[in-house]
Amino acid sequence: MSKAKLGQRPGQKTGLGSELGQRLLFVIAAIIIYRLGTYIPIPGMNMADIQDAINNRDAGDLSAFANLFSGGAIERMSIFALGVMPYISASIVIQLLSHMPGKLKDLRQSGTQGRRKILQYTRYLTLAVAFFQGVALCLAFQERALYAGPAFWLVGGFTFACGAMFLMWLGEQINERGIGNGISILILAGIVASMPSVFGGLVSSAKSGDVSTALVLAIFAIIVALFVVIVFVETSQRRIPIHYARQQTGMAMGQNAPYLPLKVNLAGVIPVIFATAIIILIGAVLSFMSNLDVLNEGLGGSFTRYMGLATAKMQSGQPIYILIFGLLIVAFTFFYTGLVFENKELADDLKKSGAFIQGVRPGKATADYIDHVQSRLTMVGAIYLAGVVLLPEVFNMNQSNSVLLQFGGASILIIVVVIMDLVQKIQAMRMSTQYESLMKKSHLGRKRT
Repeated sequence: MSKAKLGQRPGQKTGLGSELGQRLLFVIAAIIIYRLGTYIPIPGMNMADIQDAINNRDAGDLSAFANLFSGGAIERMSIFALGVMPYISASIVIQLLSHMPGKLKDLRQSGTQGRRKILQYTRYLTLAVAFFQGVALCLAFQERALYAGPAFWLVGGFTFACGAMFLMWLGEQINERGIGNGISILILAGIVASMPSVFGGLVSSAKSGDVSTALVLAIFAIIVALFVVIVFVETSQRRIPIHYARQQTGMAMGQNAPYLPLKVNLAGVIPVIFATAIIILIGAVLSFMSNLDVLNEGLGGSFTRYMGLATAKMQSGQPIYILIFGLLIVAFTFFYTGLVFENKELADDLKKSGAFIQGVRPGKATADYIDHVQSRLTMVGAIYLAGVVLLPEVFNMNQSNSVLLQFGGASILIIVVVIMDLVQKIQAMRMSTQYESLMKKSHLGRKRT
């Protein structure tokens, strides 16, 4: 008969057999399934021609940016080429509509049942967006298909849509059975999977003389600096001192002086993911419209020319692209912070607990003060996010090296923030498990006495 380990309760699981271990194993299994799916191409593609098209694309082509987030699935025309971006785009639209007067706003305020209905609408819209983006992608590569016409882009669009819906479901399963945000983890897995090829491309460019040694050192210096800045800002807080009313205990008067922590970047990496999804969707729309020969014939051949010019202006490293991308990041930072930050509830909680901010009246005045402070922090966070994401884009404006773009600040930001969030949740789960174990032991000890 085996003896239990010292300090371990009978029947208590440790290691991979614990709840945390099982959740981590589920996340790993989900990532493996996702990566395997990125190597399954859609039907009807001539993969040799696809590889030639990818290798000969322009350095600033938006498909290179999207390919990084898909883990190389686009260049393989995989069933998972769209990734989770259709789901993110649909979520943005539904969230915007749910805060406007109408049926969706009523559903959002009606409790759990209403939120489930909104989630159902999000899934329907995800299917529509994924099918549209899939058709646009097929039209962009239809000259390299084994067979052309509606039969190709209908089958391809449906296959892409099914892949996007499966990834949406897989992300939800990670939320329920794994640990961390499932959608963010899948994006992280795609970016990390693309990093070896990016580093390999940089080394090859340096050896061939296309990139100077000084430029390579500058790239790595920028990456290290971005890591330091991201970690510093993500852990920064604005601490507002709060006070509690003096309470007479009969022996002495005590007063606590804790603080109210407000994060500089409360929105995290979500605004960058939202802005990336929208910028990729814009590129897909422009690409789709530039391939509509029917409209081109009706407008005397000028339609595709104008759409081609618009598509060129929306490539990575272009000033218009940088401007729109930056504005989207700032807008989504304020939008998402407004969703998750409830200044009125926070002020009410302080009032109920007898706490107050020095020089500020409880209630509405406290809510307005907290909102004012958080608005200024949000502006700083929005500028920080836009600066980190767009710095490599500005650095590459007058160059033609796609390696620089693939080291984009968006990918570095997502890697650092998602990993930090995952580590915090793992530590929180471990602390919770240890606390529950201690509580059960204390209960057992009282029963014995």
